Amino acid sequence: MKRILFFILIVVRMAFAQGSLTPPMGGPAPSMKSLSELNSDLVFVSNQVDQLEVRVDLQTLRNKDPDALFTITQPGSYYLGASVAYQSTNQYLVKVLASNVHIDLNGHYLARIFSQGTTYGIFIDSTRSGVCIENGSIRGSTFGVWNEGGQPTFTHLVVESAQATGVVSKVSSLVSFCIFRNNSGSGLVVGDNSLVQNSLSIHNAGNGIETGSGCVVTHCIVSDNTQDGIHLGDASIVAICKSNQSGEEGVEIAGLSIISDTVATGSSENGLQIGSGSIVGRSLASQNTLIGFWAGQGCLLHDCMADRNGGGIRCDESGNLASCVVLHSGAGANAVTIGSGSLVRDSVSSYSASTMGSGLYAGYASLLLRNKIEKNKNRGLYIGSLSFVKDCEVSGNGSNGIDFFGKSYFLNNQVQENIALGFKTTVSDSRIEKNQVLNNNDGIVVTHEGNFLVKNSSSGNTNSNYSITGTQTIGTIYKTGSFVLPPLNPWANFEQ
Repeated sequence: MKRILFFILIVVRMAFAQGSLTPPMGGPAPSMKSLSELNSDLVFVSNQVDQLEVRVDLQTLRNKDPDALFTITQPGSYYLGASVAYQSTNQYLVKVLASNVHIDLNGHYLARIFSQGTTYGIFIDSTRSGVCIENGSIRGSTFGVWNEGGQPTFTHLVVESAQATGVVSKVSSLVSFCIFRNNSGSGLVVGDNSLVQNSLSIHNAGNGIETGSGCVVTHCIVSDNTQDGIHLGDASIVAICKSNQSGEEGVEIAGLSIISDTVATGSSENGLQIGSGSIVGRSLASQNTLIGFWAGQGCLLHDCMADRNGGGIRCDESGNLASCVVLHSGAGANAVTIGSGSLVRDSVSSYSASTMGSGLYAGYASLLLRNKIEKNKNRGLYIGSLSFVKDCEVSGNGSNGIDFFGKSYFLNNQVQENIALGFKTTVSDSRIEKNQVLNNNDGIVVTHEGNFLVKNSSSGNTNSNYSITGTQTIGTIYKTGSFVLPPLNPWANFEQ
């Protein structure tokens, strides 16, 4: 900016200093300015620019306050002339008692070698606003930066080795291109309605990045933090972020929020812990100890993948899963668990190692459409009553293909090559229609009266194609290949 102003002022001054454009009488003569005249112009312009932007070296402000090494009491632009490391007993290295202050660390570091009691690298008073800190490193102190004022900006900073939190800003803040590392508390804590972008938070003993409500965190990486990688309040957004090796949750976000294009890997607890009423899209959870995605009530998860977690996806009541893939879940949980009143569509659950759980466990009054549940070590699908399952493929699972409670409707599903039973129900009032049940140990097993079975095809099952106990409403079972089928029998079941 200083160079631009310098150039403009030279052009303007020279433009108005050339004199008349009317040719003089007589012969031609030299009309350009001499070098001494041009030098005079340059000195004038330089003085004008210096008056426009006066920068003050922080070290000229030393010991103006008994509690602070440097104290800023006037608006303006300040810089750090050289890297400094102080064994200071002052509570504050830099204390800001003015609004509209710009502090440029100028590529240097501001460090405290020894800290006793609660100390601050840079402290901004609560009655101030419009402070910008940029371009350098802040090391040591209890808190690297503590801001109580309004509308601060932190950019191109490295904040490290604080005895507590690296940066605490209790208000709406803008944080960009910063690194927070090796702090004994959280790396960064900001208030409601903050924006954190293009930043890195690693090896902190608290959360990597922590925000209030209504915040946006984007293009950030957090790794090896003792607590959560990213921890946000409600009505927030996380986009294009990576959380790795968190001691607790990879990403934890409160309700009514959005997560997109985000990866959580290697967390000691859940990969992504999501509050009620939130939306999660195009995200990956991998190798997390507990659940990959754990979502509260009324959440939508779409185009997500959970791979090699303790459990893949868990949604509470009224959840919505669309086009999700869950692979290689661990031995102790269901690969997918959804609460009552949920919808799962166009999703895959495969290769779960659980010997007790299911590839997909759905609560009552759920709707399952066009899903593929295959090659799980135990049961494929376990679903509560009052549910509807249509156009699903359940195959190659290590126990029953589908276990269900009564009063449900199964239409046009393919259930094949499961180690135990294809369909099994011990409750009444279900409708089983137009399903293809192939090459299981047993095909369709109904042990309680009062169900409705029509238009199914059950063939190649080892023990029996149909095992029906009690009084049922069932279409006649025809064995194909032994005779010509009779006409006008739209309800018939078939076996071969």
